[in-house]
Amino acid sequence: MTKYAISFLTLIVVLANRVFDIGPWWRHEGSFNVTDIGNALMMGAVFLCLVFIRDRRAVWNPISFLIIFYLAQVSLHFFLAQINYNQSAMDSLIAIRHQAWYLSFFLFLFLLNKSEKMVKFLDMMAVISAIVLLFSLFNYFGATIFSHKYGAGQGLRSGITRAYIPGMGLLSFSTIWVFTKWTQNLGRNKVNGLGTIVFLSAHFFRQTRMRLFGIIAVVGGVLILKMKIKLLLTLAILGLAAIIVLNLTMKENPMTKVFSVAHKSLVTKKGTWEPRLKQIAVDIDTFKKSPLMGDGLSAVRFTGTTWMHERYRDRTFYSDLGYTSWLKFYGAVGMVWLFLFFGIQYFMTMKAKALASKTDRTILFACQCVIINIIGTLLTLNHMMYPQDVTIICLNAALITRLYQKYCWVSND
Repeated sequence: MTKYAISFLTLIVVLANRVFDIGPWWRHEGSFNVTDIGNALMMGAVFLCLVFIRDRRAVWNPISFLIIFYLAQVSLHFFLAQINYNQSAMDSLIAIRHQAWYLSFFLFLFLLNKSEKMVKFLDMMAVISAIVLLFSLFNYFGATIFSHKYGAGQGLRSGITRAYIPGMGLLSFSTIWVFTKWTQNLGRNKVNGLGTIVFLSAHFFRQTRMRLFGIIAVVGGVLILKMKIKLLLTLAILGLAAIIVLNLTMKENPMTKVFSVAHKSLVTKKGTWEPRLKQIAVDIDTFKKSPLMGDGLSAVRFTGTTWMHERYRDRTFYSDLGYTSWLKFYGAVGMVWLFLFFGIQYFMTMKAKALASKTDRTILFACQCVIINIIGTLLTLNHMMYPQDVTIICLNAALITRLYQKYCWVSND
């Protein structure tokens, strides 16, 4: 049963990530999207779990109620979009369909009900991340195999063409998992250490600055707080060696240039920050017009080049600004929900860690690091609206909830 559960959950994560954009088959505009197949499979599996699994008591937890509340708010936006924006029910349904991925929380909660399953599944995610990274290297140096607008590269940054690595949310999650195992001496240290170094290097290779800064902050912060001086020195020496080699072999060093460019962009408010500041102004202005719960904008789907599309394009845009996009769509209620969603999870990790076994404590610590990483990178990464990131958020929440229930629930049996 464990093998089938892990295989099915792996399939769900792969589908949520659009099968990592391998080949052109995964999406045809207006007719087929493999993510929707995963969505349907996930919802069907959740229904079957609710019907057939006896352990339905696990559903009674704060995170379940928050997710149900969020989906109720999304449903309200479904109707508001038709009232306020004269949109058809079908277009509203298409616009909100990806938010159904929050139901994956219940699937992870039901199927990852034991520590052994959790570790096996998290290890499987690390293996998948490593395979995707290998494909990305082949895609970058050889034939283009990713069917994506950035499949052949995403322009120049730091003097080199930015590599495209699909499933970066999963890669960041796997980085934190193997790094946590490495620092907690869980499993094979050499493998976990090598995995940490490879996955960290992949973040430099991709050059998505906020993901890179977020993962460096988590790794560096943990090593300093845990006084892991040897590991900190090991990573520092390897990083310094890489910088020296790149300085000798390249015109511009991508490892150092990414930081200097980010600093310049932030100080001068040019580069990527110029359009972001404009989008922030649009988001704040939209929030002021409907500050409580939003007016249905999250369920608006405009296509083509009609005047409606031009008028509302900036307002409906799922920008890479996590916090202001969420504020724009869901108002003050949405921001309170966001605070409770991550705040309650963090509280549960702190309480359960004090009682947990070594393995479970390692899982909880990794989940804690993931929460910190998400909260930090939400500044410019909209994790909350896209299936590939929503599944990671729900997986993390389910692991925390299960282990909290294991150690902190009082049994009445």
